[in-house]
Amino acid sequence: MRPMKRLPPSRVWLASFTALLLAASFAMPAVSQGLPNERAPTPRGAAAVDPESGTAETVAPNESDEAPRGLPSGQSNLPLPRFASLRSGEVNMRTGPGVRYPVDWVFHRRALPIEIVAEFGTWRKIRDEQGAEGWVHRSMLSGKRTAITIGTANSSQILRRSAEADAAAVAKLEPGVLVSILECDGSWCRLEAHGFRGWLPRKGLWGVKDGERIK
Repeated sequence: MRPMKRLPPSRVWLASFTALLLAASFAMPAVSQGLPNERAPTPRGAAAVDPESGTAETVAPNESDEAPRGLPSGQSNLPLPRFASLRSGEVNMRTGPGVRYPVDWVFHRRALPIEIVAEFGTWRKIRDEQGAEGWVHRSMLSGKRTAITIGTANSSQILRRSAEADAAAVAKLEPGVLVSILECDGSWCRLEAHGFRGWLPRKGLWGVKDGERIK
């Protein structure tokens, strides 16, 4: 049997340093995850991960509510309140700004318009058309503008070919119809709903501010 040799001091130091590097490499994934209710900003056009479901979702650069993005605090520096829409077909609304807070409501309607009324880091306090308020993560929001038609029960609105009260009718919209906003100027907005495009008075919509111009 070969006798054991004592390593020179330099070799002993190198072996210890290598062992430390290996130990650090195993610990790195847990450290890089950060706090449970926060994550690093996602570059525009990259795949964002829903912090609650863990599934990746593509972030369209022109559909984010975070312009400019990438601020360390997660704040957007955009005016409040402002309108946005839900990016996913299932969004948890929580009682506070973080996953440690309980879920108060679950939205099941993609592109539903919401109003952002406050910000805390990467979380946004939102309000829906019925006045319910809660917190969602910014990755679940989109800057794509949509609206909901409003009105009394058994009433309807006429989607018209041009922004004139006597223009030809394109479609009849009942209250609660989800529409995409193409543009708004003055007292009229150009919309798309179920394949129909036309103009509707701004006062018949929830999801756009009075006097707001959208192009």
